[in-house]
Order: sequence, then C-alpha cells, then structure tokens
Amino acid sequence: MQIWTEDIKNTIKYVNDFLNEQYKEQKEEKKRDWRTYEQQLAHKMKQAIRSLDPLENFAKLIQNLDFNS
Repeated sequence: MQIWTEDIKNTIKYVNDFLNEQYKEQKEEKKRDWRTYEQQLAHKMKQAIRSLDPLENFAKLIQNLDFNS
C-alpha cells in the first residue's frame, strides 16, 4: 500500500477541521473591556516610542558626521 501526498493532505485537513470544531465548541467568548484595552494599547505605544529614542539619537549623530573630510 502506497501513501500519496494527496491522501496525507486530506487526512491533515480532516484532523485540522475536526480540531477547529472542537476548539470552537469549548472556547468561551469573552467580552472585551474597552477601557482596559485602550489603557494597555496606550501603554504599549508609549513603550514603543521610548524604545525608538536611542535610535533617533544615533540617527542624529550619524547625520552630523561629515564623511567628506
């Protein structure tokens, strides 16, 4: 008996579909707390901006260098 690629793909698709259905049935749907979500988003944005500060300083330093001398 030979196992063909198409057979493997079909079997994987069947298992994947089955597991997705099981997951959807067991998953509890949560309501999003928008206030907390927005607070967390603002915090993440502030952290991202702060992490760019050293990069900005480095870019300014490179811009001030004179490579033609």
